[in-house]
Amino acid sequence: MTATSTERLATARDFHVQGQLDRAEPLYREIIEADPENGEAWHLLGVLMLQKGQGADAESYLSRAVRLNPTEAKYYNNLSSAQKLCGKLAEAEQSLRQAIEMDPGFADGHVNLGNLLSEAERYDEAILSLRAALEQYPEIAELHLNLGHALFQLGRLEDAKPSCLKALELKPDLGAAQNVLGGIYAGLDQLPEAIAAYEKALKAEAGTITTHLNLGLIYRTQRNTEAAEASYRKALTMEPENVDVLVGLASVLMEAGRKNDAIETFKQALVIDPENGDAKHMVAALTGETTETAPEAYVKSLFDFYAPNFDQDLAERLQYKIPFQMREVVDQYLADQEPATTPDFTCLLDQGCGTGMVGEAFQNCTDEMIGLDLAPKMIAAATQKDIYSELHEIELTDYLAGALSAERKFDIVTAADVFIYVGKLDDLFATTAKRLQTGALYVFSVENSNSADFVLRNSGRYAQSRAYIEKLADTNGFSIEVAEPAKIRKHGNEFMPGTIYILKYA
Repeated sequence: MTATSTERLATARDFHVQGQLDRAEPLYREIIEADPENGEAWHLLGVLMLQKGQGADAESYLSRAVRLNPTEAKYYNNLSSAQKLCGKLAEAEQSLRQAIEMDPGFADGHVNLGNLLSEAERYDEAILSLRAALEQYPEIAELHLNLGHALFQLGRLEDAKPSCLKALELKPDLGAAQNVLGGIYAGLDQLPEAIAAYEKALKAEAGTITTHLNLGLIYRTQRNTEAAEASYRKALTMEPENVDVLVGLASVLMEAGRKNDAIETFKQALVIDPENGDAKHMVAALTGETTETAPEAYVKSLFDFYAPNFDQDLAERLQYKIPFQMREVVDQYLADQEPATTPDFTCLLDQGCGTGMVGEAFQNCTDEMIGLDLAPKMIAAATQKDIYSELHEIELTDYLAGALSAERKFDIVTAADVFIYVGKLDDLFATTAKRLQTGALYVFSVENSNSADFVLRNSGRYAQSRAYIEKLADTNGFSIEVAEPAKIRKHGNEFMPGTIYILKYA
């Protein structure tokens, strides 16, 4: 590079740094015209094009710079930015990896690669790049936040929390870190801390629709319908046609006893998403229509929502004891036989295992227990109890008709408060019967219907009649051994009447 070229490049760079792009650009072009091999001039012109949002030109100029100086890490880094602007994400990733290959300690390359991988939801890989960047830039709050976010997305909540806290230590007003921290605390079931974090995000004007949506979910969990409604309505001001917000708001209105408002809001959700399972099911329930079964998506979302406080809520608020009452009924049934026996089973299949309450009630009377549930958070909670031999996140009939159970014959099957979300039981009884040993027991509870075979109630739950159970038993080779009246759970100030059945497979 001649002295004149060097001086002119320095002048152009000064204009560039000062933001005088219109004065810098023609100088870069004059230098390139006079010296086409000037890689730095091509590089800086490419950077200028990036700043002007002209991705194609930026990519062209930066590619030329890389060809002229193929060992310059910063050239590859900026070329990656141009490629990303053009939507060429694979090429952008490759350029960043080349930058890091040229200079393994190139912190900006690690930063940008970590961000690119995070945006692609490749969080395991992103974490490696972000940790490498933090070795060079340990005082950048946003890097700690990005690492915390990646760990959070992988469900590594305890690992994610220190990163977010460090980000806030470095930059206390970093509202985005409060948002992620709120999600971490919510996932750890530390709800007061989650609320506090989300409120700080809102105060820092970093709140998003997700902030309000998550606050609504937390307040619903706490049965604070007034605060939940306020959060959902704030979310609606940001996205009036967000189906998740509308369904959440409608659920709150239903829980508050505002039936007509709930129906109207669920219907608004269906206008936007006609196949939304939650809204379809609840509109049917609230308007007196009986469908055959609740949608899988509805059951999964419902029980994932209740999973964190499920056992405590059932025991304290709803005074729910059905799994243990089922065990008592089985014990009494066997004691009444001639000769009297005690429970001693080879393999128990728990249909709709939830958090594992049936498993707790029956664990000392069977060699093996297998649990099935649709909701991943329920399966996770049951796993923590370490009482099941196997747990499967699967629909009941899919399991019974599939390869997972093909070689099995069960001598007892349980279903505690499962049929309230199934409704029509014909297929379930038929597939269950095919997996039973002769003499096996089918033990389950239902809410009582005094009219139709099954009916969908305003609560969103189904009830089945005694006549329907008798018909199913007769059709599928069962005899009804026990039909014990039971109080299923509290509903308001009264208990829902139900029945615990023991059917024996002939």
